[in-house]
Amino acid sequence: MIESRNFGLDCIRFFAIVWVVVLHGKYLVNDSFSSIYAATDLGIDGVSIFFVLSGFLIGKSILKSGPDYNFAWVKNFWISRWLRTLPAYFAVLVCLLLFGIFSKNYFSTIFIIKHFVFVQNFIIPNSNWFRESWSLATEEWFYLGFPVLLLSLQFVNKKSYLSSAFIMFFTSVFLRIIYPSILPAIDFNDYRFVMALRLDGIALGLILAYYNNKFPKWFISNKLHLVKLALILLILVNVQKYFPIINYKLFVIIILPILESVITFCLIPYALYIKFKQNKLTQFITQISILSYSIYLVNFQLVQRIILPIFIKFMGLPGRGLIVWIMFIALTYIVAYALHHSVEKPFLSLRKRILS
Repeated sequence: MIESRNFGLDCIRFFAIVWVVVLHGKYLVNDSFSSIYAATDLGIDGVSIFFVLSGFLIGKSILKSGPDYNFAWVKNFWISRWLRTLPAYFAVLVCLLLFGIFSKNYFSTIFIIKHFVFVQNFIIPNSNWFRESWSLATEEWFYLGFPVLLLSLQFVNKKSYLSSAFIMFFTSVFLRIIYPSILPAIDFNDYRFVMALRLDGIALGLILAYYNNKFPKWFISNKLHLVKLALILLILVNVQKYFPIINYKLFVIIILPILESVITFCLIPYALYIKFKQNKLTQFITQISILSYSIYLVNFQLVQRIILPIFIKFMGLPGRGLIVWIMFIALTYIVAYALHHSVEKPFLSLRKRILS
């Protein structure tokens, strides 16, 4: 399994999931470590990295299936994506709901249904309960909508893949521009949790897959220049953070998500050609990359808010501190490992049998 993977893309995935977990862990450190967190904040969101990477990998798969798409392809696409994402998500969701019942923290039927059909953040940000599910909902609506859009446009446009990707990108950006005037009462820092406003990152990954497939020599010869561009953009993001030039609200809502996506866009072509001899470090990076989806699902609501407090109480530890932070990391890995091998992996094997 390790040999068939692209190590460079695993490195990007590794960084993204580690960054997500580390940022979630900031709630567990005491004041002496808070300054370290502030100093190491790169100003970008790990989920944005996942969106572009996901769009790129799915785009490569779609392009291999084209250019003539049909209803059978759409069905197989849905089966492939849903068997990859839904079982582990539903397993965690059911665990959270059962714990809620056990702790007498009951939820309304509508609230539960929203999370099962992925409308918890369709037009407004989802609640703080299992908030990390916002990105899964965004991905699932992409899986559902993009093939339909692609198939519909195919009747009028031979380049339906690229047209669909650009439509998704510009529609999402346009909605971010007009959204504050539609729902002004929502905290603008929460706009990034709304499904329709975040599809541009996935779309940018689709666009990269298309042009990388069409002009591979250009991307190979310019991959270092793209890395330099990514670093320049990252510096600009951090300059804006500490020395604001653009209106903060405008930057956070409209510009920052695009810059985060473009930074990832620029790093992927270089990552595709990273070669390392296999050793303990590369094996560790690959292992975490493989577990990244399960880690994302369990790290915050399930581990940090439910499992970790049980251990803290049992061991008589303070609510925050280095030991608690280390326990959070360790428990996240253990629970994610269990989820991957008990749920994720068996359904991936089932997917392989169904689609082979």
